Amino acid sequence: MKIIHRILQHAQRAPDSPAITVHSASPNTLSYSELVKKTSQYQSFLNDEVEGMDFVFFLSNRSVDLVAAVLSCFALSVPVAILDPRLGPLKIGKILSETGSAFGLVDDLGERLLEKAGLTENEVKFKHFSECSYKEPEISVNKKRSENSATDHSAVILFTSGSTGESKGVKISSEDIGERLSTEVDWFELDESDAILGVLPLNFDVGLTQLLSTLYCGAHHVLLNSWLPKDIIKNVNAYSPKGLALSPMVWKSLLDVPDEELLWGTINSLRYITLSGGTLPKKQLEKIAVNLSTCTLIKTYGQTEMFRISSLKVKGNLDKLGSVGKGYPGVSFQVVNEDNLPCQSNQIGEIVASGCGAMQGYISKDHPLQKNDKAVVYTGDFGYVDEDGYLHVKGRKDEMVKIFDQRIYPEDVASSISAVLNEVDVVVIAIQEQGEYCLVGFIKNSGERKYLGEGNKEAIRKLSQNIASHLIPKYLIELDSFPSTISGKIDKVELLNIFLKQSSDQ
Repeated sequence: MKIIHRILQHAQRAPDSPAITVHSASPNTLSYSELVKKTSQYQSFLNDEVEGMDFVFFLSNRSVDLVAAVLSCFALSVPVAILDPRLGPLKIGKILSETGSAFGLVDDLGERLLEKAGLTENEVKFKHFSECSYKEPEISVNKKRSENSATDHSAVILFTSGSTGESKGVKISSEDIGERLSTEVDWFELDESDAILGVLPLNFDVGLTQLLSTLYCGAHHVLLNSWLPKDIIKNVNAYSPKGLALSPMVWKSLLDVPDEELLWGTINSLRYITLSGGTLPKKQLEKIAVNLSTCTLIKTYGQTEMFRISSLKVKGNLDKLGSVGKGYPGVSFQVVNEDNLPCQSNQIGEIVASGCGAMQGYISKDHPLQKNDKAVVYTGDFGYVDEDGYLHVKGRKDEMVKIFDQRIYPEDVASSISAVLNEVDVVVIAIQEQGEYCLVGFIKNSGERKYLGEGNKEAIRKLSQNIASHLIPKYLIELDSFPSTISGKIDKVELLNIFLKQSSDQ
């Protein structure tokens, strides 16, 4: 793989340059030469263990050993799956029992999770990191295995969160990983003098790609085992990174920091900061945009099945802040109607994409190497392209409902309610009552409630003056906090359970 060759080149040219730091209770840093040595050690250990396996899985906290072991699998041309411990034993057990033969490396946490899942070494072959015994050969790409593999053999398997159904293993090719990394380096203007702070999980495509692209260009990647604002701010000031990728959940926590001078001073020491894995309410997006001076906000839109579809670099112009920008380099997308024909400007349809970042297909026990030859991804997202070519996402296809023969997108309704009531956090879901759809709105208690009161009469009155009647939720529920999935997205299934429980109690 290209990433291995590049790391070897960096180690020869600048052996003492810092490659990876994992910052936890006591920071652990490896130089490029040390990273190569540790990677070669894991390669020598795994070479025999992975024979005949469909993939290698990792179930552990972040560590320099995890990074080196992942790289060693790339050198061996064996697919890698990094599992998030927060999935819990039931989901982990289901994934490993349904997706083919695998060998795993785990730490103490991972070992406990496999035990709780009822998986023994007879059912799933795994070793503790501490059990690995090493030789010390020169790191090299496994020529024998590479010759027996296609040039686009699977390199990474990413498991979806399962928020729209069962968690699925998405296969990413070696060739595509290489394209992603070179594109990321160009798009984010990375070079070997940079330091990048990694906050997002490595099982998340953005988190993993950020790590690999940093190493690809010979820069210093700092992995932070915390999403807490105080830790992010502390480590930005400690390592002076140039880039930071954040999810909506982490952004929301940062925006609650009371010392705004410290917050924006810290963020503006960066060259760029991203919003990846979802969006934020307009009010929060505007707050970010107006407070950035030297730092550029980069919004990205994509899926596990299609890494980056579009991206928007926000540089003072708020006109397109609600969009997700234009096509990412190497990606083609279009919006199509129900007949699979291209939509006109401002006409809503399903977003379809292809090119750099497209998955090979899904892994399964029956078809572990099944490939999607067309490499065209139907995202399941509805959206439109405006007259200037900017993509706007309206919501999930499987969440769209019809009320009074009008197409309703719950995310769009939530945005309208947020604007009218001046509320930051609003979520809308659709439910069925007696065969008809109606909307349920959830509003997070901000402590400065203006309209919600007994019977929600003031809120309903305000909404009725500003939006169409069929867009007004039949029910409005106030919550102190919103439930979230492990990836930081709103858990809409749990919101439905909250509504059903409140309904049954009344």
